[in-house]
Amino acid sequence: MKTNFTFTIVALLLTILGSTSNAATRVATTNGDFSSSSTWGGFTPAAGDSIVIPSGITVTVSSSIDFRSGSATRINIVGGTLQMDNGKKMRLSAGSYVNLATNSAKITHGGGGNNTNIQVNGAIVWSANISSGTAGPVTYPSVTLPVKLASFNATPMDRFVSIMWTTAEEINNNYFEVQRSTDMVNFTIIGQVKGQGTTMNLTNYTLLDESPLTGTAYYRLVQVDFDGTSTISKSVAVTAQGAISLSIYPNPSTGVVYAGLTSESADGIYSVHLLVTDMTGRIVAQKTVSELIPATKINILDGTEKLEAGFYSVTITSITSTQTLKLQLLN
Repeated sequence: MKTNFTFTIVALLLTILGSTSNAATRVATTNGDFSSSSTWGGFTPAAGDSIVIPSGITVTVSSSIDFRSGSATRINIVGGTLQMDNGKKMRLSAGSYVNLATNSAKITHGGGGNNTNIQVNGAIVWSANISSGTAGPVTYPSVTLPVKLASFNATPMDRFVSIMWTTAEEINNNYFEVQRSTDMVNFTIIGQVKGQGTTMNLTNYTLLDESPLTGTAYYRLVQVDFDGTSTISKSVAVTAQGAISLSIYPNPSTGVVYAGLTSESADGIYSVHLLVTDMTGRIVAQKTVSELIPATKINILDGTEKLEAGFYSVTITSITSTQTLKLQLLN
């Protein structure tokens, strides 16, 4: 018997990734028509494929798609847009889904009401009647699959990412694999956690990614039964910030001191706090930077503080790290 997963929030709905011998992964490489091979780097998607629309890419359904005769098709919109033209339909076979994986993923349309739609196994799961534009995270259709998973999230911490999930019920659950990806196409296993077998009690799980990726990464669970049957969760996105490097100059100084801050992350680090203390621990100067870009110069002492000659500590603290350097002030 399979373990039963039921997500309580739409962003964490689970689906089974079906597979066939000829299934392929098709990733959109440029804006274009769904049925054009040039949109997909020279390939045309077929029924049963795993289809990915990355961030910044718009794929347009300008002629109706009929994948009903093939196996389950999995469409993951990762920050991109699926545009349904007026009156066009996308017909998918049983087990298929369209997953808007992030809050920037969208389905837009050119009108047509209920005549512009996406169908799975003959049932309309999305139509232009829903809204002027549907944004994620959300999955069509909403599915209930094996295990009752009460929550699943990943949180960036100081130099690691904490992946936590809670099950409300488990039946014949052997173990979980935690997998990570940069593109929601290629996943690697970063850890394995033993399951509870069969239990009707709430169970909390935690795994630390001690070598997180800089930038945005996607985490998912693979739950494996004792008979080897597995189910795969939808992914949750985490943006981890890189560590920072602090330099101070001139050092020694006669009063004016600058901090040079370098971030490993091209996206920058937020809420960086600089603190200057004397040897007794007394705070003599402090400054908060609301947004640190990869290379930043900050004036932390301007000479008006009238500090005595001697040694001081300069500490920078961010969500990812804390670093302290010694500063010498001269008369």
